[in-house]
Amino acid sequence: MKRFMPYFVLAIVALIIGNYFFAPKEIFFKNQCKLQAKGSCTLDHQDYRLIFTLSPLPISPLEPLHYEAQFIDLQENKKITEATVTLRILGHDMTMPEELLFPLVNGEDSKTSFEATKTFPTCTEKLMIWRLYLTATLPDSTILKTTFDLQVVKPKLKI
Repeated sequence: MKRFMPYFVLAIVALIIGNYFFAPKEIFFKNQCKLQAKGSCTLDHQDYRLIFTLSPLPISPLEPLHYEAQFIDLQENKKITEATVTLRILGHDMTMPEELLFPLVNGEDSKTSFEATKTFPTCTEKLMIWRLYLTATLPDSTILKTTFDLQVVKPKLKI
């Protein structure tokens, strides 16, 4: 057993080093941004900048909402044009049978932004907190993530 211990330790060290160099890097943009109040947030972390925009405000669950994300590589000082970007919307602190998950694709006017327009989910609660999970996977396998919380009031039905 003592004979194999150095090889075992060497294998563990090799796995740790291999994971550090070859696993995808994941960067989480922490934020205190009031997206719902401003409609747009600019977040910086390490070598990247994220600009996320939501419109129109105020949010109405019965109307389509436009989501737009731009990513900038601060080291090279250029906008990122190739990425796989998804947005997941999930009711916060609530078990839901379905979630809304959709891609953001390159904008028609500009290849430097990723966009989608979707109708916001509705809920039976008068005031609902929704969490938006934004994820972008860059061509070099770097993963950029952030979340935003939104409070949405259920619209009153007109009879």
